[in-house]
Amino acid sequence: MDLKNKIINELQKVTDHETSIDVVSMGLIKDLSVTSEGKVSFKFRPSSSVCPLVFSMAIEIRKQ
Repeated sequence: MDLKNKIINELQKVTDHETSIDVVSMGLIKDLSVTSEGKVSFKFRPSSSVCPLVFSMAIEIRKQ
């Protein structure tokens, strides 16, 4: 398994606590890329800027 797929698998462990759906399936992870040196970048785009869970999900993503 390549690094990008490993990252996706880890991000799928982060779920919205209200819906129990992971952030990847919800389409909240955008522009995921991995350079040949292994540098990872992506954007976390919550479905709502006023969602009270945005910060806790961002922290969980960072831990993964």
